[in-house]
Amino acid sequence: MVPETVKANIERVLVENKEEVVKKLKNLFEYPLHPDTRILLFEVQGDSGIFGIQISQFKYLDEEIQYNAKGEFIGSAIVDFGFDFFEYIPRYVYKQDIDTEIEFSKYAEERMYEWLADCFEEAGGKKFPIKCCVHFHDTGEGFDLHDRQWKDLEDFENH
Repeated sequence: MVPETVKANIERVLVENKEEVVKKLKNLFEYPLHPDTRILLFEVQGDSGIFGIQISQFKYLDEEIQYNAKGEFIGSAIVDFGFDFFEYIPRYVYKQDIDTEIEFSKYAEERMYEWLADCFEEAGGKKFPIKCCVHFHDTGEGFDLHDRQWKDLEDFENH
């Protein structure tokens, strides 16, 4: 069970990063995406409470687009940001044993998905016409930011 003090410190990190992430998302919604873009993939990587998110444009999930609407090469990420959810938690608290660290990290990750959906909505994402999928690297499902539902990755291509 994750102690309330740990939850509060994870929330503190989210609160401190909310304004910046909302601003980045607003800028993303105005960005000149390539016209073939059908999906924005918010790929999550990390562990032990440290997560990074890289947002990339895709035609299909196996076909990443590395150019914007102006024909400029942008590489993989249009936007990226990250968090150290254990920033305000003393190391000895989460490094007690591997099970504790995994439990705290899993809580932070799960909370991050809902928080990111809140930021997405605050930035105006509900009106954004392109599908947006939060996906932990190398897993088979994604969190749809428009309807806050977990779906198989194939579902993002089929609708």
